[in-house]
Amino acid sequence: MTMTAIATATAITTATVRIGINPITWTNDDMPELGGDIPLEVCLAEARLAGYSGIEMGGKFPRDAATLRPLLDRHGLALVSGWYSAQLCRRSADEEAAKVEGHLELLAAMGCKVMVFAEGHGSTDGDRRPRCRGARSSRTATGRSSARG
Repeated sequence: MTMTAIATATAITTATVRIGINPITWTNDDMPELGGDIPLEVCLAEARLAGYSGIEMGGKFPRDAATLRPLLDRHGLALVSGWYSAQLCRRSADEEAAKVEGHLELLAAMGCKVMVFAEGHGSTDGDRRPRCRGARSSRTATGRSSARG
């Protein structure tokens, strides 16, 4: 084995893996009756006690970095991601892009490299209005127009 191969093997075996968790284990944002009474401080303390080094942002988290950073620091946790529940069935792509901007800014300010993005169509925000009624045209990722229904 060459010295380069040994150095590479050593670097691989000494890599650090950090694992984060979603706060849904403590509080279900979709169904607040499941854990809605559990304080955020309990969630964060228990996440760290269980050995996690990071946590995804949940519904009880402050939405500004100046408040969120010291809270997570106090528990030795990093913000690893933040769920974003899109409403593309109800909003245009331009409206959605404007709506997600503040969320992206917070994640960037917290050093997050990941955003979890999914079409929520009311399933994750407690909004029980009917989903995706009628077709409408919207801009796609390529800027082209497409009909959705």
